[in-house]
Amino acid sequence: MDTPIRDMVQRLYPFAYSVTGYGNDASLPVWLAELPFRVHEVPSDSWLNGWYVPPLWRVKRAELRRDGALVYDGARSALGVPVLSPSHKARLSLAELRPHLFFSDEVEDAIVYHWTTLYRPKHPVWGFCVPKRLFESLPDGEYDVDIETETEPGTMKVLDYVLPGESAETVLLNAHNCHPFQANDDLSGGAVGIAVMQRLAKRPRRRLTYRLVIGPELIGTAFWLEGLPEAEVRAIRHAVMLKAVGNDRPLKLQQSFT
Repeated sequence: MDTPIRDMVQRLYPFAYSVTGYGNDASLPVWLAELPFRVHEVPSDSWLNGWYVPPLWRVKRAELRRDGALVYDGARSALGVPVLSPSHKARLSLAELRPHLFFSDEVEDAIVYHWTTLYRPKHPVWGFCVPKRLFESLPDGEYDVDIETETEPGTMKVLDYVLPGESAETVLLNAHNCHPFQANDDLSGGAVGIAVMQRLAKRPRRRLTYRLVIGPELIGTAFWLEGLPEAEVRAIRHAVMLKAVGNDRPLKLQQSFT
């Protein structure tokens, strides 16, 4: 039985996704309950054309204090610390601290998703992601930073489902699952892709083959494509990128380089 798209998003939402992540691993039964995906796994520290698969990472403690009083607890939000931030403990002046505080200029109460270092795991950055209101209200003085994180080897998981047709000519649908607690970007794309495949599967005949790949943005599809047999690569003739489709923005058509 097909799952309504909104219901599917709600079930897929409560996981701290990343390129490799405890949330990704925990979410697998939910994805597999919808379609019998093949799960491709790529170990941490694998390299491909400048891309590195990062380790599993978690925040154990992330406190910012002034005169012993807690100013900010970065561990209270899944976005409160830049991804892959190393442990860091120091006493700093406000001027020294400010370059390590990241905020949104557009929404004063928002906590930004600092994902840049996720794709640069060899160059991690420590810090806090804070609301702009907090950044602007901090008084001069000395601040104590106490960030404790840990890493361990893991695997990046890419979900792959093929629905054969009369022709091997393939339409590829692609969505990503690497943004924590972000329903539109891109759990909406994953849910829509699953719904499309479920409906196509009901057709008595399909002229084309359809393939749905859901994995960490850019890096997941790069490693997946690298491991694909040449005949399957050549069969992909069309691609539909399902990215943040839970809105009313217009569709976009982009030509490939070739």
